[in-house]
Amino acid sequence: MSIPANFINLRASLDDLAPISRQTHGGGLDKNEGKFNHQFSKREGLKLLSVKPGHVEAEIQTKDDQVNAHGSIHGGLLTTSTDAVMAATAQSSLSQKDGKLIAVVRDFAQRFLKPIFPGDKLTIVSNLTSSEANDRKNIKYISSEIRKGQEVVGQAISSYFIVDKNQYLQQAA
Repeated sequence: MSIPANFINLRASLDDLAPISRQTHGGGLDKNEGKFNHQFSKREGLKLLSVKPGHVEAEIQTKDDQVNAHGSIHGGLLTTSTDAVMAATAQSSLSQKDGKLIAVVRDFAQRFLKPIFPGDKLTIVSNLTSSEANDRKNIKYISSEIRKGQEVVGQAISSYFIVDKNQYLQQAA
């Protein structure tokens, strides 16, 4: 079995990813306790801390019912939470007049650096790193960190297509 070249390139990009914690961001943290508008985030307790164009921060308090067979928090929960924050980051980079456009994941890779356990409070910080737009496509590239306090316990990198919501839903039907 061979590994697709685009997956190898994406994984290599994680190795070259500059830590977000060393990047600077303008302005302070927006303390509006917002919420995501989908059932997963509501059920699992993912909360928005800050939303700025191209930058989103969220937190999640891990719980006993989110563990895997080894007793640590399930990687799928962390991956889905990170994807939700990264999609919000892509969406936050669009102007208000782009209300019919949505961010749809194109590719995604995540690395776990340390196990997470029930009771750990995590912050997920995502930034728009670059964009590619022409008459055929609009793609947003996002990097993200999962932090436990100041410690980075996970990283992710992804890209999102920006598409017309109605056209996308019609194609899916």
